[in-house]
Amino acid sequence: MAESRPKIRYVNIQQIEIDGTLALHISDPCHISQPMSAPPEMLLALHLMDGRHTIGGIAQVYRTHKAIIDESLIEYLVNFLDENGYLENEKFSAMLGEVVFSKTRPLVHTNNLLSREEFEQKYAETSARLGIANLEKTDRNLKGLIAPHIDFLRGFDSYVEAYARLEGVDAQVFVIIGTSHAPLSSLYAYTSQTFATLHEDAIVDEEFLDSLKNGIPGNILSEDRLNHHVEHSIEFQAVFLKYLLKDRDFKIVPILCNSLHESIDKQNDCPPAEVYLFCDKLRDTIARCGKKVAIVCGADLAHKGRIFDEEIELSKEFVSNIETRDIEALSNAKNIDANGFFRHFTEDRNARNVCSVAGIFTTLRTVTASRGEISSYRQFIDKGEGNYLISFCGMALYE
Repeated sequence: MAESRPKIRYVNIQQIEIDGTLALHISDPCHISQPMSAPPEMLLALHLMDGRHTIGGIAQVYRTHKAIIDESLIEYLVNFLDENGYLENEKFSAMLGEVVFSKTRPLVHTNNLLSREEFEQKYAETSARLGIANLEKTDRNLKGLIAPHIDFLRGFDSYVEAYARLEGVDAQVFVIIGTSHAPLSSLYAYTSQTFATLHEDAIVDEEFLDSLKNGIPGNILSEDRLNHHVEHSIEFQAVFLKYLLKDRDFKIVPILCNSLHESIDKQNDCPPAEVYLFCDKLRDTIARCGKKVAIVCGADLAHKGRIFDEEIELSKEFVSNIETRDIEALSNAKNIDANGFFRHFTEDRNARNVCSVAGIFTTLRTVTASRGEISSYRQFIDKGEGNYLISFCGMALYE
């Protein structure tokens, strides 16, 4: 039986075309429910599923607008939404509980891009094309890595070039610093869940995590399994680590970063003191853990264009200016100058919409390195309907 007053969760709704027929594509930003489709005439019904309208009441609104729709169709849609976990009710609460209390975080994003076999084939082809096999991969003085977190279809070359530098590193623990694209309740967030990958699972070093958490207030570091479930910036790093180092026994420590937009907007000279406290505690934990540790930061750079609610012309001059400013920022990273890196973005209040200021700052402030080397810099440019640019890079951080 359908909900008497159905209330739909926050969802993404887009109009798409399937075999020449218009339809509504409904997807879950939390990546808990599977995508589904509905007829375009149901758009009003979806907006009216607010917990106040009955199915009959929704049908009455249609009649008010001189449109007739059978109540049974609305009821069918409500039942279908319910079955797929799109309504705010006990069924969704149970689905959410499975995500939050599960010991393993499943692959959420990678499976939509590449299968295990496709990933391996793409890596082999890309590595051969870029001449990765000829790179020196045994520099044990490498202490950290900045790699993209853009999806594999758009950024695979830069992933391969970045991770090639990591293959010879004999770290026992990889602290993975990721960007949280959704707000966090604290400056940083961890999860103790094992990360599923295309290959072996990546297990969290709970002993290291316990030491890191000890004495840090909850407004600085807290557990947030839901945001870790939603986020892709750490998942993609875990996939690459477990593929390249599949014969190695290592663990991970996944840490998401909140944005530093408030400090940047105020054009402060530095981030809040709590950020420094966390970085110092992380660095101290690395020094005291008795294990070889490397830091991996999943980071992208500029985000400009229509899909980011900004109408721009992607002229050669504009694109070149983005690159110039990105390289200026990365020059601070090459010098392991965390404060200089941060100040670069306060100058213009992060006009390029770089999403990973916090993640790269945290990495630079924490890593025991003295220099960085850029392995790649790229821009993905789409002059089609989205009309956008995303820039990203790879950088090795050496002792």
